[in-house]
Amino acid sequence: MTTPASAIETLRPDVNRHDFLAPERPNTAPTDGHSVVFAQMPGGEDGPVLREQCERVSLELLRLDYFEFVAHAARYWAFNTHASGISVALFVGPSSPSLELGGRLLSNPKVSMNYVSLGRTRILVPQLAFGALPLQRVPAPEAIKLLRRAFDAGIRFFDTARAYSDSEEKLGLALHDVRDQIVIATKTMATDAAGARGDLETSLSKLQTKYIDIIQLHNPAQVPDPNDEQSAYAALSAARSEGLVRFVGITNHRRQVAYDAVASGLFDTLQFPLSHISSADDLSLVEHCQNHEVGFIAMKALCGGLLTNVTAAFAFFRTLPSVVPIWGIQRESELAEFLALDRQSLVFSREIERAIEKDRQELATSFCRGCGYCLPCPAEIPIPMAARMSFLLRRAPHQQFLTPTWQQNMQRIGDCTECRDCASRCPYGLDTPGLLKSMLVDYDQFLGEHVGCGLTCVP
Repeated sequence: MTTPASAIETLRPDVNRHDFLAPERPNTAPTDGHSVVFAQMPGGEDGPVLREQCERVSLELLRLDYFEFVAHAARYWAFNTHASGISVALFVGPSSPSLELGGRLLSNPKVSMNYVSLGRTRILVPQLAFGALPLQRVPAPEAIKLLRRAFDAGIRFFDTARAYSDSEEKLGLALHDVRDQIVIATKTMATDAAGARGDLETSLSKLQTKYIDIIQLHNPAQVPDPNDEQSAYAALSAARSEGLVRFVGITNHRRQVAYDAVASGLFDTLQFPLSHISSADDLSLVEHCQNHEVGFIAMKALCGGLLTNVTAAFAFFRTLPSVVPIWGIQRESELAEFLALDRQSLVFSREIERAIEKDRQELATSFCRGCGYCLPCPAEIPIPMAARMSFLLRRAPHQQFLTPTWQQNMQRIGDCTECRDCASRCPYGLDTPGLLKSMLVDYDQFLGEHVGCGLTCVP
């Protein structure tokens, strides 16, 4: 590994060495106790230009077709793209907060360097993260190829879950040999210690790894009691002490549970539905996480396919530099679109602002977040699932939702009494009965196309 002192000697002779200096050390080059990042160019030519920037050193890479970052205990801070190349800013003082890149080697110029630090974890990941839920629908050879292409393009953060059938296994098959260069987040829906431990051990095996970067409680009904030694949270905390887990997070669809979880101090990250049609109350969670140094991971960035203006979605998240959106990917065309957008210097223009406002007016009352506040239903309709059925049929293995049991569940929508208790309890102002009826129409059509028998399939 090249040390900071020796790295300086590799620079072009026209570089002013004072550009390396931290302000508190005005006449000395950084020692090996400080952190300096430099670039190694093709053919062994080293040509970075570094300049002083407050307590940071900014490194500009010019004319690069391929690059590698090599660091000695590097303290990464932020990445940026611009017309002439790629800038990397990083702390150089030994007392600087430690920010960790998602992998020790970043070697692809195709993805923009818009990186986000995940709260107090100090993990630094691209704002383009891979959501592996849809991979359940993709045959293993195609999924492995897709994941590998994502990695080769520079994506370093992959989110999955124990509940996503074989998603973890496909991730393990595709990326086990580059494990130290990626960040993996997975989830457990277990509610007790034994179940959580079992899920964790299964995830470790399927992912072919010795540790999980972020293990998340998957949409629990309430914030766990930290004093309950038999809770799932207790098991994950114990696993962290063993080195099997680096950080513990939580995912949730309920705003109040999410808010309380962040304030509890128990969790390093929060994963919550967020998009450019989110309400002001939902968006307030971003600042809440910042105030508590909790990393914010945004699920449902496209509302499960409801939002089709992907450019507007990307531009929106560029205005939230502390948030990492998870983009569900199941096709190479989707990956290519996301990568192309990530390379662009998107500007939150008036045109994009108008497009977002249009989406909010037309679609904000059409997306169920699955929070469950609508329950119980007197007609026993499983509303949180039924109201998202169009998404579930197309983003998860659909066979599980075409069983006789689920056909019966969906037909209960026809028994709706229009009491509107569900709508009155919805924190998002959805017309729940109307949404359910539209889901039933789509479900019947999907059922006929895939099973070849409409409602007659129900015994």
